[in-house]
Amino acid sequence: MTDYFSGQILQGVKNIINQSDKRDFWLQVCKNLSAFYCKNNLLNSDDNEQEHPIFTVIDNQLSRGLPTLTSINLEKLFAETFGLTEEKISNIGAITFDFNEDASEFLRCLIIADSRTTELNREMTFQTWEEHGGSDVEKEFFKNIFTQNGSRSNQLLQLQRNISSVVEKNIGEDLFQFQAIDFLLEFPEAENFPKGLVIEIDGPQHDEEPQIIKDKLRDHFANQNGYQTVRIKTSEVNAIPPAKQNQITQYLLHPYSQYFNQNISNPLFNSETELDYLQLFLSPFGMARVQKALIKAIKKNLIDIERENLSIAIIERDLPCGKSAIDDLLLQIEHLSILQNGEKLKTPKIDLTIYNTAEFSKCKLNKNNKTLLFSDEIDFNQYDLTIDISILNYSTFLNKPRNISPNKTIIIRSLHYTEEKRKFNFYPTIGYTNAPSHREHESIESLNFFLQSFFRKQSFREGQVEILSKALKKRNPIALLPTGAGKSLTYQMASLLQPGLTIVVDPIKALMKDQDENLKNASIDGTVYINSSLSAAKREENIKRYSEGEFLFAFVSPERFVIEEFRKSIASIPSYNRNFAYCVIDEAHCVSEWGHDFRTAYLKLGDNSRKFCFSGHEGEFIPTLGLTGTASFDVLSDVQREVGLQNNSDIIRPEKLEREELKFKIKNVTATLVGGLTEWNVKNAVYGATKNMLLNTLKIDLMGEFNKNSFSDFIQARGEDSNCGLIFCPHAGGTGISVQDIAAFLKASFPDVANLIEEYHGSGGNNNNIQDAFKENRITLLVATKAFGMGIDKPNVRFTVHVTHPISIEGFYQEAGRAGRDRNKAVCYILHCNNLKLPNGNTVARDIQDSFLYNSFKGRIYEKNVTYDLLDRITFPYTPIKNQVEQEIEEETANEISINIGDIYLFINGSQFGQKYGRIRITNLEISTAGNNMLTAAEAVSLLEAIALKIRTHKPANIDLISWLNSTQQTQQQPGLEQLMQNMPVNETQSLTIGLENDGIQRVVDYLQPYYTEFDYSLVKKSTKFCRNDNDFVKNLQKNFKLKTNVEINFTSTQVDDLISLYTKIRLDNDTLKTIYRLSILGVIEDYTIQYPSLSTVVCKKLSDIEILDNLEKYVERYLTRISAQKVRTDVPNRPQNTMLRKCIDYLVDFTYDKVFDKREKALDNIEEAVVAGLTDTAGFTRTVNDYFDSQYVEELYNATSGGDEFDFNILFTYINKVGDDINLQQQLRGSANRLLESNPDNPVFSWLVYYSSILLKGRDNKKVQEYLDNGFKYYYNEGNGFSYEDIDKAIEKLSLEIQKHDKESYSNHIKQLETLQAKFALNKISSFNQKFLEYYV
Repeated sequence: MTDYFSGQILQGVKNIINQSDKRDFWLQVCKNLSAFYCKNNLLNSDDNEQEHPIFTVIDNQLSRGLPTLTSINLEKLFAETFGLTEEKISNIGAITFDFNEDASEFLRCLIIADSRTTELNREMTFQTWEEHGGSDVEKEFFKNIFTQNGSRSNQLLQLQRNISSVVEKNIGEDLFQFQAIDFLLEFPEAENFPKGLVIEIDGPQHDEEPQIIKDKLRDHFANQNGYQTVRIKTSEVNAIPPAKQNQITQYLLHPYSQYFNQNISNPLFNSETELDYLQLFLSPFGMARVQKALIKAIKKNLIDIERENLSIAIIERDLPCGKSAIDDLLLQIEHLSILQNGEKLKTPKIDLTIYNTAEFSKCKLNKNNKTLLFSDEIDFNQYDLTIDISILNYSTFLNKPRNISPNKTIIIRSLHYTEEKRKFNFYPTIGYTNAPSHREHESIESLNFFLQSFFRKQSFREGQVEILSKALKKRNPIALLPTGAGKSLTYQMASLLQPGLTIVVDPIKALMKDQDENLKNASIDGTVYINSSLSAAKREENIKRYSEGEFLFAFVSPERFVIEEFRKSIASIPSYNRNFAYCVIDEAHCVSEWGHDFRTAYLKLGDNSRKFCFSGHEGEFIPTLGLTGTASFDVLSDVQREVGLQNNSDIIRPEKLEREELKFKIKNVTATLVGGLTEWNVKNAVYGATKNMLLNTLKIDLMGEFNKNSFSDFIQARGEDSNCGLIFCPHAGGTGISVQDIAAFLKASFPDVANLIEEYHGSGGNNNNIQDAFKENRITLLVATKAFGMGIDKPNVRFTVHVTHPISIEGFYQEAGRAGRDRNKAVCYILHCNNLKLPNGNTVARDIQDSFLYNSFKGRIYEKNVTYDLLDRITFPYTPIKNQVEQEIEEETANEISINIGDIYLFINGSQFGQKYGRIRITNLEISTAGNNMLTAAEAVSLLEAIALKIRTHKPANIDLISWLNSTQQTQQQPGLEQLMQNMPVNETQSLTIGLENDGIQRVVDYLQPYYTEFDYSLVKKSTKFCRNDNDFVKNLQKNFKLKTNVEINFTSTQVDDLISLYTKIRLDNDTLKTIYRLSILGVIEDYTIQYPSLSTVVCKKLSDIEILDNLEKYVERYLTRISAQKVRTDVPNRPQNTMLRKCIDYLVDFTYDKVFDKREKALDNIEEAVVAGLTDTAGFTRTVNDYFDSQYVEELYNATSGGDEFDFNILFTYINKVGDDINLQQQLRGSANRLLESNPDNPVFSWLVYYSSILLKGRDNKKVQEYLDNGFKYYYNEGNGFSYEDIDKAIEKLSLEIQKHDKESYSNHIKQLETLQAKFALNKISSFNQKFLEYYV
């Protein structure tokens, strides 16, 4: 291999490119410059490189971006040498090196052209298969004929390029194997120009019939791929026909060619100023090439790194780069070796001689270096190594020195094009024993060097060094940092210091794309994401390229680990001597918060990553990093449990998470009821009032916060200076405060900036474009679901608005945390209506959030029945063909579609209301993009053609299209899992396939259609969503029927009973995955994979009853103390089910609801309580949020109570005494205990600590405070926890004295609470404190 990849660029140059209206053009120019020709017999041999923990890391760093940023050392060198760029540090510690003056005119420096070049390389040959007197014609055309198009223009020509690089690769390999193009002109893509121009010199045989057909085929396929062809007969070479010459002339009007001509006619090295800029723009590329060559020379043993001395000659044919490259490389080696073991790696003393040419002898980069003038007569055999480098020339030109040793000389030239792929290098994970553990550590300077070099950040923020230290030492940190505090940087930097692959697990597609783009923005483009927004073919390609080492980072969802094809790809990596560095779980709170709810793949993530991601060390698991910006201590512990890291991980938390730049405000929405108190009327009233308050908030309150007059002017697009906003809605569509409704409302309210307002809802073909537009400030106000509320990094979000309160305080903090990431003021609003409530007593906001909760937790009975059904029988969905086509098209093209059947057309719509792609005529499958509002015209045509092709391919000839689309495929019922295992020997395994859904939906359809033919599969399935109970399912059927037909129906009582019975037997995909996970906990499912969109393969294992019970106990022990977990053995056998497996399932579902569902409900209570209080006390709401996250006693209390299992009175009074009369500490205590109550609602210590601090702090609803007192008593006594009335009597007496000691008003309130407690529980036996305190009080 002679083609290598390494390129570096100064930050100022990169910024000029990003601001250019030809940004993509210049980026491609720089990418081309980052591949180069490197010739040396040993380097180019097939011998394996000897990987090394330091040199392999540097090798990868040099290729991390094409190009990437120079080291901070080189950046400063250029600033000091030329004085044309200046270092500045922002208020958030970002380092920039921008040009002092506009340097955009010097972008042409990047177009390489050498006006001095006249002679071809002596080794240059013109290979040809043509029968026209050998290669002389081609040589004549290249040397003399083509240059008539402009001086030195033959420097632009590519010679003998493989045809498969111009036509589609598979076509080229099949039809034109081993064929090459004579000449090719190809420049970065520009508007109104083809990709390139193929120039063929044709001999007489091209006039013969077989060859004429082949030529036409080649030209056709080249043209299909964007390349034009001009064929010049050998007889025409000296007088090219005007039409053919015009083709060449027209292509040479390309901007690249124009810049080239300018650089030839007016060489940049003729002026001192232009020579300075030429060095600033191109010397970093030369330095990167020299460094790459030296690293490869070390790894191929061309250089003996253990030598005492090493003499090197560098021939700089044009731009200076050698001395700076070597100095910088030695500095990198020094810093890496210090981090690895605290010692500097011994390297040879280098005796460097630089030879340059007359035109470049006055370059400032060499002003302090001794240089000699290059001559071809110099004997370079005297040196241990000679590097002959030219940036301005290709290998076609410039002879290598005459007096050299080929094995000791490296020739470096530029390339027009390479067919090679960048491949990274691998070495088993390195343990950095001297990585700094804190920001004052002795090795922090070395870590800072890489921080500044990779990311241009001045220093580390709180918590980052601690995370990095654990990661670099191959620990497993579970880390919590505030939103916007640089969590992602920690894993990115750790990964760049390791010679292996990093796989990053992200919960949502928007976050994957954002992380991928953020790395690319940092000039690290060895990154890829793999998710359902890509077509099946693109996903497969990305997985393959990642497995083959073309990327360092891959962003995936947790579900990717249960897809067989993905597993095979990453499991094959060790066979190619590749390995993983890290598995990163980004937004790790999702393991706890989503894993138990609806994404069970999270709960198997630890097992799967350890199983399929090889660390390079036999028997050593890949290090795992869990990162989150919002999680309670309990959630972090849950992440440890579920990812399986309890015994080998470290939880890292900052001292406080409060973000002082964020201002929280609750806006009181007052709704007026029109009509009777019905759910419909209440919601309409609240929705309307919410929109009015939203408008008021944006026009008045927000403008007041920023001292502005006009909201429309406030959100004008001003590039990085734009004021951007996010409005979070609970649903994508279907309600009056959905994303679609609010976006339409705002566009109508602010018509002059309607083009700056857009919507994002986590699904649909246009989301990637919208995300890009928002990130690039082309859209400044985005209305979104919470799908955009996690991890998205945009610095200039000045405000967020939640049109209803979110599902938890953590959810609010996460989503509001999108604002103020530049550390400047931002305002975060919640709009809340508390004056008008639904007939069930809930606010509309609570009703919405309850619907999400109950959509994931459908009830104990329901979830047990679903599991029992799978044990009894395995059935498959009767999926209509229409639905199958929709699912397959989504899988293949990454576009979610809905096919609506009309009389004449199939209307192809998106998943959300109003989204349209076009239509297909039913009779002849003719496509039309009429109405398309989702994709470009070409993309819409491609999608519609894919649908039409699928129909043509799969529809039988003997059935009409509509009947076929409405028909269903049925799969025969199979015995259930329990029956299957009954016939298996103990500990034997067997694989079987089950449907992600059963036939439950179809059973409902079959039941309803005799009464109402309009009920179909889609309508019934839609009605299963957001059901709090089985009665809601019946209501949804009626509601959705009316929406479809505009007819109201009422079921009979018998029909209601039947439908409820049928509902409890519906098993959907999330139900199936929950069931599989629970059975895997019990050990009867050993492993499973998913074949999207409809099937799962499970590996069943027959276990004895004792083994199943043992596995259940082990799982429970992850949550409870061993003594408590052992109660499983007495509880489970007494359950009413008839087998041990079913008894364990019954217990496990109850345990999940007790431990998880109750915690979710408590979190909802907390956010609702905080928001209601915030209506009258904004400062109180802010304290509540900050107390929740910055509760200093959480970890202490958690440990003191053994994870919530202990509740001794001594613990209670220890913490009461700790806080004393300090109000701030009382707030901290209340916040800490409240957080722990979410996961431990039955711990009386936490209840009474919240009660105690709330009584003293005042300002809380007395009814709510009473609950804490009541619950404390209840769980101390009623649950059989071993405390007598006398014990509780003494504790309450002591508690009362503590309250009396601090505040008489609080004490009076406390006595009233005790009276209520006495009345409620009739505490006749608790007498002493009652009599004593009541008498005193009277």
